[in-house]
Amino acid sequence: MTGKARLSLYRCALDTIEIDSIRLNVTASQGNYHIGKPSFIKVADSSRFLLQGTLDRDLQINFDLFTFNNRLNHTLRDLGLADLKGRMDGRLHLEGPLNNPDFSGNLSIPRLNYASIELDTIQFNVFIQGLSRERLGAGSFKILRGRIDKFPIDRVSFDLKTIRNKIEITDLKFLSRQNYFSTNLFINWQESLDSLSVKLFPFKVQYEAYWLNAMDTLTVTVNPDEINLENFTLAGPQNSELSVNGFYNFELSDLQAYLTFNEFEIAPFEQFLKSNLNFRGRVNGFIELLTPFTDLSVQSELWADSLFLQKIYMGRFSSDLYYAKDLFTVNDFTLAKDSTSLELKGEFSLGLRQKKFNLLEDTEVDLFIDWDRLQLKHYAPLLKGIRRLRGLTSGDIAISGRVDAPQIISRLKLDDFRIEEFSGDSLRLAMRYDREKIILDSLSLVLQGTSLKVSGTQDYRLSLVDFDADILNRPFELHVQSKDNHIFFLRNLIEEVESIQGTYHVDLKLDGTPLKPAVRSGQISLKNGQILLAIVRDPIVNVDFNATIENHVLNIETFSARSVEEKDFIERLWRFLSSLLPWSKRSLREGYLTAKGTIDLQDLLRPKFDLALKMDEFYIDYFIQSAKLLLTTDNLKITGQDTLTISGNLYIPKAVVEVDLDQMARSVYLYEEVIKPEPPFLALNLDIEIPGNFTVTSSPLNLANNFRIIFMGDLQVTMEPPSDEPRILGRLEAISGKYASWNQNFIVQNATIDFKNKLPADPDIEVIAVKQLGNKKFELALNGSISNLTQQIRVFENGRELNLSVFDKISLLTLGADISTMQSNPDSALRDIGEKIATTSILTAVERSTEKFTGLDRVEINASGSLVNLSRFKLNNGLSDASIAFGKYLTSDLYVEYRTRFGQNIPAPRLSWDAGNRIGLQYRINRYWTLDSYYEKTERGNTRIRFGLNWEYSF
Repeated sequence: MTGKARLSLYRCALDTIEIDSIRLNVTASQGNYHIGKPSFIKVADSSRFLLQGTLDRDLQINFDLFTFNNRLNHTLRDLGLADLKGRMDGRLHLEGPLNNPDFSGNLSIPRLNYASIELDTIQFNVFIQGLSRERLGAGSFKILRGRIDKFPIDRVSFDLKTIRNKIEITDLKFLSRQNYFSTNLFINWQESLDSLSVKLFPFKVQYEAYWLNAMDTLTVTVNPDEINLENFTLAGPQNSELSVNGFYNFELSDLQAYLTFNEFEIAPFEQFLKSNLNFRGRVNGFIELLTPFTDLSVQSELWADSLFLQKIYMGRFSSDLYYAKDLFTVNDFTLAKDSTSLELKGEFSLGLRQKKFNLLEDTEVDLFIDWDRLQLKHYAPLLKGIRRLRGLTSGDIAISGRVDAPQIISRLKLDDFRIEEFSGDSLRLAMRYDREKIILDSLSLVLQGTSLKVSGTQDYRLSLVDFDADILNRPFELHVQSKDNHIFFLRNLIEEVESIQGTYHVDLKLDGTPLKPAVRSGQISLKNGQILLAIVRDPIVNVDFNATIENHVLNIETFSARSVEEKDFIERLWRFLSSLLPWSKRSLREGYLTAKGTIDLQDLLRPKFDLALKMDEFYIDYFIQSAKLLLTTDNLKITGQDTLTISGNLYIPKAVVEVDLDQMARSVYLYEEVIKPEPPFLALNLDIEIPGNFTVTSSPLNLANNFRIIFMGDLQVTMEPPSDEPRILGRLEAISGKYASWNQNFIVQNATIDFKNKLPADPDIEVIAVKQLGNKKFELALNGSISNLTQQIRVFENGRELNLSVFDKISLLTLGADISTMQSNPDSALRDIGEKIATTSILTAVERSTEKFTGLDRVEINASGSLVNLSRFKLNNGLSDASIAFGKYLTSDLYVEYRTRFGQNIPAPRLSWDAGNRIGLQYRINRYWTLDSYYEKTERGNTRIRFGLNWEYSF
């Protein structure tokens, strides 16, 4: 045959693959055929395959298919790989007899990208001699580098060899850093294609710390009836084994597989989980898969002698699971440790055979979970965020019905438990869920010896399909009851309250929502109780409280409590006798606090207060701030809801406040106003009257600047939200006092503390104290605010101020001589100085410590001689000519003092009317008038009596 032909096809398709155009240029000459240029198949732009070749009359073929710079996304577009990026060069060549030609091919892709896959330099070469018969060939494949997501690829390669009915893929490797996979693959088939066998050996895979090695050859045989996988065992770390076998039946169109675990170590698989779980244990058992394509059934039996999670011993594990005909059965799922156990049994009806199946809506469940004697402390490290957890718990949960709308019944028993700071003796719970309601049948609690009972309901729709996360806004009802004689657990809920003791009864009915709970009705009572507060040293006693709640309003019918300052015999006797006088206002109910009013509990988190309080010398030892106070009021009110306002008048008949001036100055310097971002706020409007006996003192151990000053005055304390800092306006004036500085004891002549209603509270202080030494009078003055307090010394001689330098003044005060005298006789002067310093320090420490531990308001020791002899390093009998005074305020207005001399026989004094003894009384009529009197036995044995009326006005 001789001739020429040209064929052009446009917009054609091969199955689902669209082809832009095909062109063939064919010539024939005497039986020889030639395909020449231009002959090509054009799939799309930049995707063209060139055709070229000959076929002679002896049926010898020489044919080539070329492509250059072929864009893979165009070529594979209709195969769903339009996002594949890369360019390909390739050639296929056939040469030789048409019925048994030789075949060669090569492929090169410099770079390939698809989704998270990046591959660099892909090459494939192959040559096969006698493609239809001998099939003697060789080839190679390699990928130089790449990445699959975050997984790096360092090299992929294998060598190919063919001999008739055998294909050998040798040295198959996949390398990624220290991870690799390697094997050899052998494929053998019969000419008739009746059977095929595939073998792998050796087989090894390693990923980070985990590896598997084949213990024998993986053999897969294929025949007309089935594909059979012979038993194949892989050995892993720590003598673990994994075996698999199975077959696929062509007639049944289904398969069966069997997987066996033998001492299979779990720990190496942690690296695949990409989490912080630390799991340890060895698993034994099997998983059997039957007919997954026609009638799926799966059976699994697994067990482990010891499991560890996060290094916590979980115990022995066993499971027996079975799935068939849409029914998943948990025959056994047990975790046991010593006497502790957790068991799960039940069934899940899945309905997978339905055409439209929803796992949550269509699954029926019948599940029972039971646990016994679980020690929570052992498992506490598994729970993040909880540092302290303990308790012994048992219980069960039964779940039935549809997964999307189940019925749940649960019982819980918990003994000797603790969660963080909250602890309890026992808990018994019975609850259920049914018809969109959580029903608390009973909750019995014993918290640190206190019994509580709770029952109620909570509206909630439990759904895994349409999940309701708004349970906090769903209504609830609770009934809370408690009747006991003490409450110690409140400190975990209200940090200001340590405990309540006494016979009490609580019966409350709550409603509302968890975000807005309310107390609807009930009653609360406490008889002859005792309340211990965290910030107050002594308990509040004789507490009687009775309140009823109706329509969300708590009405205080009775509230009284007592806190009395401990008094000595003389003070108690005086108070008793004065209460009998008809003109006396004093009653025997001192120390009482009473309250009346209402609290609106319609929003328990935002209660509305309307309370009126009365106090009669109610004693508070606020030890955290070193303050002891007696408080009296007849009109203190607490009102408001989001802003709690405390207003009224306070009368402080007696107080002792210990201050640290240095710390107060630092607090003023570092002050930053505190603004509360949200309610509740606190507002103050208090008028405070201090008639006297308000003692401001330094620490008894502060001997460098030691003072004890008694003040009187009026203060107004206010605070306006959102500020959390009070403002103070008013002035305190000293009645009497002592100030020890420069190793000398001064008598306070005048002192004031002036508050200017500013923030921070940095009052102006003025103190003038005097000391008489011979014919010299020393005047010590402190002036300025707390944050900027200055000290000055003035020296007077016979009423005239001496013009001395500061160093001479200090030298005269502390050393008894000026600088020049010190320089002329340093040894004796320094010895005298040391003796005076030691004497003053000892007496100051004794006085202040005696005041602190006896409760006296004043202890003063006057000694003319030195207590220490430094030249002989011994104590002198310096108290032989000393006097000591004891002072006490019987009331805020009445002060009594007893003074006596030590005499030669130490210890003394004794309460007798020997020479040198004196008793004095001072009565403050009001702020400006005082009445003074004393009765004294002089050293000469004479009797002296004095009465005086004093008037003082400060301006």
